[in-house]
Amino acid sequence: MRARFKDDLKSAEMTLSERTMAIELGRFGMAARGVTFLVIGWFLIQAGLHHDAGRAHGFGGAFLFLLAQPYGHLLVGIIALGFVALGLHSFACARWVRLLGSSG
Repeated sequence: MRARFKDDLKSAEMTLSERTMAIELGRFGMAARGVTFLVIGWFLIQAGLHHDAGRAHGFGGAFLFLLAQPYGHLLVGIIALGFVALGLHSFACARWVRLLGSSG
């Protein structure tokens, strides 16, 4: 995974461990978000194909669908940890992201 967001980090102000942690948290969080959006997208495709808006679900429906799968509790737990990681990555970005127009 390329992790394009790492190019926006102020690497000079970060230790190697801080940079590594910010990148890995971002990767894990983005993957968890991607799985969730993939399931929601599948619901939207099914709703369109069957001309039934009731088949479209949001985050709640995606999590309920994943819970119903084999090892669903484990899968939703991992995704929940991914969302926590994405939140921690957002805190890191609030501290170390290079803003548009800045030279640092």
